[in-house]
Amino acid sequence: MLFKYTVSTKEGELKKGEVDAPNREEVINKFLVEDYLIISLKEAKKKIDLIIYLEKIGDLDKIYFFKNLSLMLKAGLPVPEIIDTLSEMVKSARFKKVLIDIKKRTESGSSLYNAFSFYPEIFSPLILGLIKLGEETGQLEESSEHLHSLLLSRYEFKKEVRSALLYPSTVIILAIGVFISIFLFLLPRLTKLFTSLSVKPPLITRIMIGSFDFFQKNLFYIFAILGISILVYVLLYRNKKIKRFFQGLDLSLPVIGRILKKINLSYFSKNLGLLLKSGMPAERAFLLNMEITENEAYKEIVGFVLEGIRKGNTIASTLSKFPRMFTKEFTKTVESGERSGNLSESLSYLSSFYEKEVERETKDLTISLEPMLLIFVGLVVAFIAIAIISPIYQYVTALDNVG
Repeated sequence: MLFKYTVSTKEGELKKGEVDAPNREEVINKFLVEDYLIISLKEAKKKIDLIIYLEKIGDLDKIYFFKNLSLMLKAGLPVPEIIDTLSEMVKSARFKKVLIDIKKRTESGSSLYNAFSFYPEIFSPLILGLIKLGEETGQLEESSEHLHSLLLSRYEFKKEVRSALLYPSTVIILAIGVFISIFLFLLPRLTKLFTSLSVKPPLITRIMIGSFDFFQKNLFYIFAILGISILVYVLLYRNKKIKRFFQGLDLSLPVIGRILKKINLSYFSKNLGLLLKSGMPAERAFLLNMEITENEAYKEIVGFVLEGIRKGNTIASTLSKFPRMFTKEFTKTVESGERSGNLSESLSYLSSFYEKEVERETKDLTISLEPMLLIFVGLVVAFIAIAIISPIYQYVTALDNVG
C-alpha cells in the first residue's frame, strides 16, 4: 500500500514524501524508531470504514478527554488504566474504538505519543507535539492540562462568534424560506387569477409574474448552474494557490476581512504561546504552528519566520515585513516579549486581546446588520403585497365603473 506522509525531524526539518508498506502500522513504527514527529499520514487508497467516516469526533469530546486525562494523571493512575476508563466514558462510537486500540498499545509498552500517532486525523500535530514533549520532559499531566485549556478556549471563542451571528443567519434563512414558499405555492395560483382578469395588471405585478415565469421555466438550469459552481469552487479550493487567492480575497474585504485577520492573529498567538510555554524549542513550535494554520497566507508567513529563526533573525523582525497581515501593535508586543524573555506571556496577552476584539466587532456587525435585514425583508414583503393587491383593487374599481 502507498502512504503519503509529512514528518518533522528532531532538528525541526520538515519532510514530505511517499512510502510503500504492507500496512499503516509498519510505516508509523518506522517513523517512531527514527524519532520523527508525524504531522500527517494518509493512505493513497483507503477501505471505507463507516464508523470512521460517518461519525465526527467533536471538540467537546476532546476537551473532556484531555481534562479527565490530566486529572487521572494527577491521581497517579497508570496510562492504560486511564485510557480504559476514558473509553467507557466517551459517547462517540468512533472515539471509543480509537481509545480501545490506544489502550491495547499502551498495555504492550507503547508510549501515549506512539499510540496517538496511529490516528493523526484525530490528534492534530499540535496535540501530538505537546504529548510527545510532555512524555519526554516528564510533564505529561501539564501538557494534558495545556491541551484542555487550549481546546476549551477555542471552543468558547467559536461559540461566541456563532452566537453573535445566529440572529442575522436565522433572519436570512427564514426570509429565503418565505420567498421560496411564495414562489412555489402562492404565485402559481395568483398568476392564474391575474391572467383570468379582464384588466391589464400594473407594472409591479407584471414584474412579479415575469420573475416567477422565468424561475419556473429555468428552474433546472438555475439549480444546475448553482450546483456546478459550488462543485467547481470546492475542486479549485483544493489547489493551494487558488485557495490562497480566495483566502487573500476574504482578508481584503472591508469589515469581514478585518475580523478574519484578528481571528488568525488570535489563533497564531495562542498556539505559538502554548507551545513555547510548554518548553518546546522555537523551531519545532513554528513548524507545528505552520502545519495547523489553515489560512494559506498566514501559513506562508509562518514558514518565512521559521527560516528567519534558522538564520538567527528575531521573530518580530520577520513579522514586521508583513504589516498587512501582522499589525504594528502585534509586532511590537512580540518584540517586547523577545527582549524581556517573556514571549509566551506576550503571546498569551495578544491571544486574549484579539479574541475580545473579534467578539466585540462581531457583535457590532450583528447590531448593524439587524436593522438592514429588517428593512430589506420589509421592502420585499411590501413589494409582494402591493403586487398582489394592486390588480385586485384595479379589477374591483373597473367593476364599480361598469356598474
